[in-house]
Amino acid sequence: LRLTRTGRLDSTFGERGLAVFTHHNPTGTFGTDVCSVLVQRNGDVIVVGTAVGTTAEATSNEFTLVRFTPAGRVDPSFGREGLVQTVFVPSPGPTESASLEHAVSAFLRSDGRIVVGGTVDVFHNRGDDFGVAEYLPSGRLNPDFHDHGLMLINFHSNYDNDVATRPLTKHSIVMVGYNWEIGRAHV
Repeated sequence: LRLTRTGRLDSTFGERGLAVFTHHNPTGTFGTDVCSVLVQRNGDVIVVGTAVGTTAEATSNEFTLVRFTPAGRVDPSFGREGLVQTVFVPSPGPTESASLEHAVSAFLRSDGRIVVGGTVDVFHNRGDDFGVAEYLPSGRLNPDFHDHGLMLINFHSNYDNDVATRPLTKHSIVMVGYNWEIGRAHV
């Protein structure tokens, strides 16, 4: 929603001040957990969070980004019809999830690239890791960032959880989190 300076819904944004994105999952339930709202230089609004999908066979969580125009309409030029969903580890089969992603923070770089940090639970492997994804302003993963736009960070334990991801300098990122298995904070 967008408010005016006087605290009223801005009727020029979306529908009566509200911008809504509805994602249909024909095979099961769907929900979203929002962690960040980013405003690009041109006024586009990017909502960042975690999409949760559940079917009878599997559960999937993905880093999810939706972009709205300054007028509050879904921007079809961003990702696929305004929606970007990112899976760090491809599924080994149609009824299995290889990873569950949970976005917890995001920021815009000065050149418009989008950075999202969070926790990735890698099944059949090593448990939770820090995960970071970098996207181009168009919503595509940045092929020049680590492994085709994605990076997993493992502190050699099972429960590494990212809490915040921020720019440190123009060319670096700082991630802060914890490991609840051994009770240590990570920076």
